[in-house]
Amino acid sequence: MVSCSFAALVAVVTVAHANAHSYMVDPMPTWPVSWSTNNFAATIAGQTYLPCPDGMSYSTAPELNTEAYWTAFNESSYTSLKDLVDQTGEVQTLSPFGTATLECGFSLANGTARDLPSQYVEWNQLTEGHDGPCEVWCDDVLAFQDDNCAVNYPESPSQWPYDVSKCSSASQLTAYWIALHGLPWQVYINCVPLTGSVNSTSATTSSSTTSGSTSTTTTAPTTTSATSASTTVATTDAPTVTAATPTATTATTTSTAGEAEDSDCGSFDVAEEDSECGSLDIAEDDSECGSLDIAESSEADTEYTGSATGITFDTLQGGNGAGTVSPRA
Repeated sequence: MVSCSFAALVAVVTVAHANAHSYMVDPMPTWPVSWSTNNFAATIAGQTYLPCPDGMSYSTAPELNTEAYWTAFNESSYTSLKDLVDQTGEVQTLSPFGTATLECGFSLANGTARDLPSQYVEWNQLTEGHDGPCEVWCDDVLAFQDDNCAVNYPESPSQWPYDVSKCSSASQLTAYWIALHGLPWQVYINCVPLTGSVNSTSATTSSSTTSGSTSTTTTAPTTTSATSASTTVATTDAPTVTAATPTATTATTTSTAGEAEDSDCGSFDVAEEDSECGSLDIAEDDSECGSLDIAESSEADTEYTGSATGITFDTLQGGNGAGTVSPRA
C-alpha cells in the first residue's frame, strides 16, 4: 500500500515537471503539426559527461545542483552549453512531432522565416526550481548566455536580452535551455530561420509614447501667452465708460474697477455703489432707470431747484466743479 505522504510527494514532483517544460515564443518557431510542444528535446547523463565534483551532488536543491554543474563544467573541455549538447545530448521522440534534432529540437529548421526581435528573445515562463543556464546563438555566434535563466529571468514570458547586432547577417537563431533539477538533465532546443530584418514593433511603441509627451509640453507656452494677454487688457488705461459698456464684464476688469482711488471721482464713470463718489453716474438699480442720477444721496435731490427740462449747473449745491463732465485722461 502506498502511503498518502508518498503519493503527495509524487504528485508535487509530477506537477513541477509538467510546469517546467517551456518553448520559445519570440521569434516563434514552426512545428511539424499545427500546435507547439514544450517537451524537452534531449537529455544528458550529467554524471557520465560531467562527473560531480567531490563533496557536491546533482541530486539536492536546484541551486546546489547548478553550483555543482558549473564547478564541473569549468573544469571540463566543453566551451558552451551548445557544445555540451552537441557532444552529449540524446534526442527524444514524441508523437506526433517525431524525433527531435540537436539542431532545432522538435521545431523545424526549414520553417517560416521570422524577423529578429528588437530587444529580447522570449520563452514561455521558466518555472522556478528548474535552475540551469541558457544560450542564444545566431548561426555559430553566441548572442546571449546566462548562468541560471529560471532564477534570473522568471517573468512570463522570460525575456533574454540578446545582442541583436551579432545576429544581423545570420540565417538562423537557436536557443538552448537546460534544467538541472534532477538526472538526467533536460535540454530544450528551438530554432527559427531568419528574414534578415529586425522587428521594429517595440521601437515604434517607444517613439509614439515620446511624441505624445512632446505634444503635451508644447501646450504650456500657449497658456502662458494667454495669461500675459489677459493681464495687458486689465491694466490698459482706457475710459471707464468704454470698458464697462459690455454686459459680460470679466472678473479681471471688475477687480480693476474696485481698486479705483478717490482721485477718480468727478470723472464720467460707472459707479458700483452710491457711496463711491459724487460724480454724474449711471444708476445700477432698475428703480433708478429713466432718470439722470446726479446726487450722492436723497438729501441732494430735495435741494435741487433747477429746471425740470434741463440742468443748470449753477443751481447745484456745492462748488461749480461738482458737476463737471470730463473724460478720464
